[in-house]
Amino acid sequence: MNPRDGLTTARGFVHPSPTGPDGGCRPGHYSTSPYQMPAMTRRTIALGMLALALTTSTGFAAGVAVGHRQTERVYELRTYTTLPGRLPALEQRFAKHTMQLFEKHGMRNEMYWVPTDSALRTNTLIYVISHDSRDAADRSWRNFGADPQWIAVRDASEADGKILARSPERVFMQRTGWSPQR
Repeated sequence: MNPRDGLTTARGFVHPSPTGPDGGCRPGHYSTSPYQMPAMTRRTIALGMLALALTTSTGFAAGVAVGHRQTERVYELRTYTTLPGRLPALEQRFAKHTMQLFEKHGMRNEMYWVPTDSALRTNTLIYVISHDSRDAADRSWRNFGADPQWIAVRDASEADGKILARSPERVFMQRTGWSPQR
């Protein structure tokens, strides 16, 4: 087939050929066939696709890193077990004083629960607070424990007896990148 005659498609349609007399593409014209595309154009397209892939993957990685930085807040799960009949005193202390003192010392109140299990519902308080970092958590707890206002509140709430059966259990956690934001 003479390149000047055009290209025949599967349906028999003849496209005019953009090739010059020597069979190469005329300046400013490109064939629809990859076999007739100049090497310079193929190389340019390949480099463009490579740049697009690198840009996309770099952008994705940066997005994951940015998302990861947003989840660096440290969450602390705490479980308190009270002596029999002392859960109401603990709940009252938290509701009226402790939560505000946490905020004063840089701890963010996230959520508080009492279990529904019959064995735990009368003596257990579970809550999550959050901190800017693990170091910030340690600093906040030190300052909280030394706060004269906290000491007065604790002593007043325990005037008729200790509240906790044992030291609180605590677990430090970090939100995953795929965790729903609430």
